[in-house]
Amino acid sequence: MSMKNIDRFNFSYLTINNAEIFVAVSKNINKELPLLVVLHGGPGMVLSPILDNLFPDIEKHFNIVYFDQRGAGLSYTKTLDSKDMTLNQLVEDVKEITLWAKKTTGIDETFLFGHSWGATLGIYTVQKYPHLFSGFINLGTWLVVEEKCMETRVRIVSEIIQENNYLEMHRDKIIKSVHDNFYWADDILLENGYKLTNLTNTWDYQMGLVENSELYSEKDQERFKDGMVFSEHLYSDVINNYNVPRDVQSFKLPTLFIVGENDLVTPAVDIGEYIVSLKPLGDNANVTYKTVDNSRHYSFIDNYESFIQLVLEWGNKNDF
Repeated sequence: MSMKNIDRFNFSYLTINNAEIFVAVSKNINKELPLLVVLHGGPGMVLSPILDNLFPDIEKHFNIVYFDQRGAGLSYTKTLDSKDMTLNQLVEDVKEITLWAKKTTGIDETFLFGHSWGATLGIYTVQKYPHLFSGFINLGTWLVVEEKCMETRVRIVSEIIQENNYLEMHRDKIIKSVHDNFYWADDILLENGYKLTNLTNTWDYQMGLVENSELYSEKDQERFKDGMVFSEHLYSDVINNYNVPRDVQSFKLPTLFIVGENDLVTPAVDIGEYIVSLKPLGDNANVTYKTVDNSRHYSFIDNYESFIQLVLEWGNKNDF
């Protein structure tokens, strides 16, 4: 990791709702530009290891506010209570960090960006606190409708098998593994000889980032692993109590949904169907849906140019 690029940020630990949260904010604040609060995926899949290359040149358009969520990455501590690992608690954390960033920078206009689990967290945040944000960008949203998404994953994987004869001999094994492992369809295909040209949602990929990060000492690398396990406490709360299509049928502020066209973690077809199902009234005229070609779950890394072009076109259309 380039220390020069890391120097683009000021780092701090904030006490937010009784938790120590690692926060990074663009060092050279441009008060003519809005803030962009970034919510990583997972839960636990922090982006702090790639802060040096997170959204290249994005500071031309936004001042970045990034944080490792409660219990994840550099925000993990053994003193945290698993009872506080709830979606509602993390929504409150986002609110407090956003208010802190606005006060610290003197900038009020703020956009929220969420990836995967972070997009889900963002949806519930903007539902509760729409007045805090001027717009919401979400990528690869976890809809929390696993049965339906699993059907889509299996169908797409079956089509891939049909198009690649060498996978046919492993069909039953592959399909069973997809059913058993939920989000790891990319990895399962890789293990059986399928050649992926883009980044995948893998533990090895994430650990590789952590192990090569200037921000992470050996002790911090262990914290990351512990934080990944600890962040699992969020799943029971989210799966048992939330469902995006059931809970959210409208958005109160301009919202951009983006998904990688080859995403097997959060399939594009399911997100597209959710967008179509939204009530076609009032504020939903501001809901936009786009796909990023030649990309999977990490579209902002796989095909950054197309991803950022969609974001900027949406911003220009909405006079941001």
